[in-house]
Amino acid sequence: MSVAMIVGESGAGKTTNATLARTPKRIKLICTDNSSIVLQNFDRPNVDIENVSTVDAFMDAFHKSTENSNYSLIVVDNLSDYF
Repeated sequence: MSVAMIVGESGAGKTTNATLARTPKRIKLICTDNSSIVLQNFDRPNVDIENVSTVDAFMDAFHKSTENSNYSLIVVDNLSDYF
């Protein structure tokens, strides 16, 4: 497994660009702050979005996504709200 972190100011395009990755399978976006709403402006047919509002919901979504063989990329946006 590879891990990467994208850091930038709000509105810099982190979510938008992370979901542009070319992958052989689907992309899972786990969103904790509703920033995924910006993706409504773009065509992302290979992205599955799951909004979570608690740490337990995030952990559950992350574990299920890592066990799902349909995803080759999991994007977490963002963990700031939990710290």
